[in-house]
Amino acid sequence: MNADALQTLVNAQDGHKEKQCQPYLERAQRLLLPRTPVQIIEFSREEPSRAGRSDFVISAAFGDSGTFEKNAYVWEVKSPQTFLFEPDDSAQRLRPTKDFIKAETQLAYYVLELQDSPTFRAKYDLDAFSKVIPAGIIIGRSDAMCKPIDGATAKQQQDLERSALIMRKNLIYGPAQLTIFTWDDVVRFLRDLEKPQTSLLSVFQSPAGAGN
Repeated sequence: MNADALQTLVNAQDGHKEKQCQPYLERAQRLLLPRTPVQIIEFSREEPSRAGRSDFVISAAFGDSGTFEKNAYVWEVKSPQTFLFEPDDSAQRLRPTKDFIKAETQLAYYVLELQDSPTFRAKYDLDAFSKVIPAGIIIGRSDAMCKPIDGATAKQQQDLERSALIMRKNLIYGPAQLTIFTWDDVVRFLRDLEKPQTSLLSVFQSPAGAGN
């Protein structure tokens, strides 16, 4: 379960590889937390609730400047082969795909359900002050974020993809403190983790990825 193996799954063209990619997130736990934890308490895939199964949940304890807190972070995951965007009515606009919108919807419902579940809070060792936080979505690949755009060159499509994602991060996901990663972000994190000269401390201090 190394970065090269994940890269092969990310680049695969023979169907969606979401389930095969999910186990690699267990090696990328630090990437899925907002800052360096004192302790990672619990993590699980396919966490059940009445609203469905959330793809990945991780709880951690944080302590600095005399404060201490424990929170759980919920992630929704779609396959590397899933598009984030599709052409809108205007040639200069891209809109989220149904899959992207579905991921947002699932994440919201799962968090709403889990935050009040005594069973969930006990499993993840959450106290009365702990929060269940919608952390973000992992979806698609950075070199194929949008369905093909008629008449656009490769560079034009790439520029539209990047601007669409940056716009949504700045106006929507950033203010909501939601992180959007592609699977390439996970691959980069694992590559950094596997470098011989990379210390565990340096990986904790400088997580890979696009962030909010």
